[in-house]
Amino acid sequence: NYQAMIRLSKVLKNNNLKYIGYDKFMKKPQIKRTTGLVGVPVQSKWRRMMIELSEDILKKVGEKIPEGVFYRTAVEQNFKFIKVVVENERDVEKVEAILNRGQVEQIIMMAEDELQLIDRMADWKPWIVDETDIHIEKDHLSNGLDYQFPTSFSPPTNDDLAYEKPNYVNNASRRYTKQEIDEIEAAMKELAEIKSKKKAAL
Repeated sequence: NYQAMIRLSKVLKNNNLKYIGYDKFMKKPQIKRTTGLVGVPVQSKWRRMMIELSEDILKKVGEKIPEGVFYRTAVEQNFKFIKVVVENERDVEKVEAILNRGQVEQIIMMAEDELQLIDRMADWKPWIVDETDIHIEKDHLSNGLDYQFPTSFSPPTNDDLAYEKPNYVNNASRRYTKQEIDEIEAAMKELAEIKSKKKAAL
């Protein structure tokens, strides 16, 4: 009767269950209220999004990246695993625990980025090695990386680092002459030019 249906409805609601007929009940999939991450909304259709993204990624990486390339192998293994987990599990908390890659919303964002990265990797072709790459690698092995300090380098002492920026207008402890100010400004200008040339050469 009507009263029994109301009582059943309350029980189902309190226990997060859904009646599917013939005395059978199914646990409703959990929906988060918030991700707790700024700018990352809850995705109520996360299962469909993750499955479709995984399928798109697997299709694109198979078409654009040659077989046997490590990047393709890693992407295929990663998103085949994600697809299987999501297809076989409806509970968002269990999916997040099994994948162990953050919240499903974060995994969706990662998958969207991967779709774009596949196009770039197809353009870059980092798996192709030419004579220039071999020469650069040999140079690094023989001379060290560009950012390594020369063997004659000695780090500055604390006295060298103790620098107080001069106040050209009014400095009670030190008054600079015009010649000193010109020399400082010339040195700063030269340093700025060197930095600008280095930046342009990169």
